[in-house]
Amino acid sequence: MEIEWHSIQEIGWHNMREIRHYTRMGLTVRPDGVYLIDRQKPNQLIEKVGFVVLNGEHHWLDLSNNSVIKKAIETEARAHLDEDHLSQEVRKELEFLLGQKTIDHKALMKALNQSTYLNDVPKSRLKTSAVAGLTDAIFQGKVGSSYSPGIDFVGDKEFYLYVDDLVRFYLGVEDPILRNVRTRRMSEVNLDEIYKDVRPHVIKPVDGRGGDGIIVGPFAKPEEIKANRQAVEKNPHNWIVQDFLPIAQHDGNIGDYRIIGYMGSKSGKHLIANVPWSRGLEPGGNGKVNLSDKGFEVTTLVMDGYRLKCQEVFGR
Repeated sequence: MEIEWHSIQEIGWHNMREIRHYTRMGLTVRPDGVYLIDRQKPNQLIEKVGFVVLNGEHHWLDLSNNSVIKKAIETEARAHLDEDHLSQEVRKELEFLLGQKTIDHKALMKALNQSTYLNDVPKSRLKTSAVAGLTDAIFQGKVGSSYSPGIDFVGDKEFYLYVDDLVRFYLGVEDPILRNVRTRRMSEVNLDEIYKDVRPHVIKPVDGRGGDGIIVGPFAKPEEIKANRQAVEKNPHNWIVQDFLPIAQHDGNIGDYRIIGYMGSKSGKHLIANVPWSRGLEPGGNGKVNLSDKGFEVTTLVMDGYRLKCQEVFGR
């Protein structure tokens, strides 16, 4: 395996442009690839795009693909179920449709249109129409992407149980260097033992994201623990429990440091950034560094021995 280490400067962030639905510059998909355009002159192609860094889910960015629009509809339905004042009739219908082995998305859209709350799917489809076809272009290899379609299954937290075995399977005789935190299904443990003292545990819904529904044992409040147990008892197969590990701290804040990598299947080269991306949380919080919860982004400065390279990093 060929691994190349690259800094932010080396991978050329200065050649990147931020594209949003309100910026003058935009993207358009053509038969031979993806191009940068000036929205005021949409027929004039400025340059061909080689790589797209997606700042969001595919169902936020391009709803032209059939699988993506289905995911968007299901996500919207679950968002409506999170609302306390949703009518019981619509709630019952959404829960029934989402619980089917094969989901009827037309029926799901019909139920959403009868909801107390606005169905955002049509608005999202209109907002992303300018880049219609981007997902298919990524599928067809016409443009590189930081977030490949079809990998959403790794967001299922139950998948974590199998990572060690996957490493052994695909790398032959090699054992994983970094072992998983012990993870168990809540359907296979004694709930009385878990809830007798939740401090050694972290309890997570397998399909949650952004910290939703997670109980971090040492930080959990009694009312949160009670509500969590009720949810687990209702559907234990939808939950996992992990051992709580001491949280990394930096300058008094909880820290979560990650190294970003891009695996190039065609080139065979794998780009690994040498600057960690970080999330933080002030002490005394709920233990969740998720940006959609109470977490915040943290600037990471790279140390060279004992000398802080601020001058090089910031160019001062």
